Amino acid sequence: MLALSSGRPGVLLRFSAKGDGTYWTKPWELRPISSPHPHADTCAYTHLVALDLNSFLIVYSWFLKPDRDGNSRKAIFSRRIRVTQTSSPEK
Repeated sequence: MLALSSGRPGVLLRFSAKGDGTYWTKPWELRPISSPHPHADTCAYTHLVALDLNSFLIVYSWFLKPDRDGNSRKAIFSRRIRVTQTSSPEK
């Protein structure tokens, strides 16, 4: 299986189950756009790191992460994504 991350707007993941990149799933929104200006939410740059045959880390930014007082702060996230050939990606 191949994983592809893309952005602008948001942060999106797509998967190629055959692993050859011929066919891709519809985009899965990891970081949907929540503001009227698409570049206000994230820079949309990502980094993928393989952990094993079924999982990887994705690193991305979110500029509107609320702090404990409700103020928006820039944040960097890393999330583990696990996939199988017969299921949707799990958060």
